Amino acid sequence: MKKIYYYLKLLSAVVFPIFILYYVVFYAIFFYMIIGNTKIATIKRNAIYTDNIEFKDDIIQIMDTCMKKLENNNISIHQKYTILFSTTIDKYNRNTFYLAKGSLGNNYSMMNVLVLAPADYKRNLQHKYDEKLFNRRLSDVIAHELTHSYLKEKMGFFKYIKMNFFGKWKNEGFCEFIANSSSFNIEDGKRIFVENGEEQEKLKSNKDILAYSYFYFTSRLKTDYLLSYKKISLNEFLNTDFNETDLENEIRRSLLSKKYVFDKQ
Repeated sequence: MKKIYYYLKLLSAVVFPIFILYYVVFYAIFFYMIIGNTKIATIKRNAIYTDNIEFKDDIIQIMDTCMKKLENNNISIHQKYTILFSTTIDKYNRNTFYLAKGSLGNNYSMMNVLVLAPADYKRNLQHKYDEKLFNRRLSDVIAHELTHSYLKEKMGFFKYIKMNFFGKWKNEGFCEFIANSSSFNIEDGKRIFVENGEEQEKLKSNKDILAYSYFYFTSRLKTDYLLSYKKISLNEFLNTDFNETDLENEIRRSLLSKKYVFDKQ
């Protein structure tokens, strides 16, 4: 009995300081991120902040559009999130600790904080970083990021992290599937995917914005094929270890035979 008491005391002496340190660091980072931002609304439990209240009405309308899209797809998030709308690149880089340059948004899932890059709030359009890419609706970008949060809740944190490491295409693909848009040109993407040649290999080996956009496109294509065409359930999609090469070859054959049609943007 004394040994059990000793080990419990030892465990608490180790765990408690780590627990306290975690929350100290968490709140320090959180307050650093929201400094200079003003809370403009609470929408579906999400606290909305921006560094320029001039865009308040436009941002609220964008959030409403996003939440309707999530509701229509039965995506319900129970945890509260803080969403930061950065209106300049400098502020976005600061809020993401200069680790997300070139991205449209960043979801800090452990902190329940979503940071968004500057956008054209009047037209609900996200700025693009390459002339070959399409402008995406900002509401779609937010829907994509919040769907990550939905997956984390549905799967549990550790299982979600495991999928992100070993099945990243499913994570990003499902979020793009719900957002229902791509920054990569759909016709170009399908052509490159079906040809399966040098152009695709170049995109796969590169680490630039265009390459990442193509990865998101192919992830969405595979997800749409499985969920919309093959009609498998979300649980089966998340829990099945698909052979990517076999799946991609199957999709190519279906696209060429026109049994499967992917004509979305």
